[in-house]
Amino acid sequence: MNCWKCHHGVYKAQKVNVKLERNNSIVIVKNVPSKVCDECGDTTYTSKTVERMHKLANNALENGFEISVVQMKTAA
Repeated sequence: MNCWKCHHGVYKAQKVNVKLERNNSIVIVKNVPSKVCDECGDTTYTSKTVERMHKLANNALENGFEISVVQMKTAA
């Protein structure tokens, strides 16, 4: 699929680390499945992946962590 942002690159599957911030807390989610443009670096996620990232972040925040690093688990 061609990049919708730069119109030159192609999205390729890649795992990335994502930093989420909320209420003075930081959650880093590692190994997030994504598609990254090979030209401009634009990154996209499926709605299911975004939902999973938010659940992981919410769990960390509910546990009172100010800084948390979590792994995105992939289905076996």
